[in-house]
Amino acid sequence: MGYYHWSPMMHNGFGFFGTLAVVAFWVLLFVLVLALFKRGGHSENGSSSKALDILKERYAKGELSKKEFDEMKKEIS
Repeated sequence: MGYYHWSPMMHNGFGFFGTLAVVAFWVLLFVLVLALFKRGGHSENGSSSKALDILKERYAKGELSKKEFDEMKKEIS
């Protein structure tokens, strides 16, 4: 039974470095998922700023009066 001896660090014959590789894989995957969520998420400030830019552009084109611009700007902020 010497060949089938099991110890906690063996993990199918990969030893310590196999365990280290698995841990590194999961840490890397976790960091990648966090980075994707952070990049994909929209903060309120970012979307508010974009909306304000669009509003300013519409005002500059003459699509909105000063009163409409001020009302919409107040709602966005």
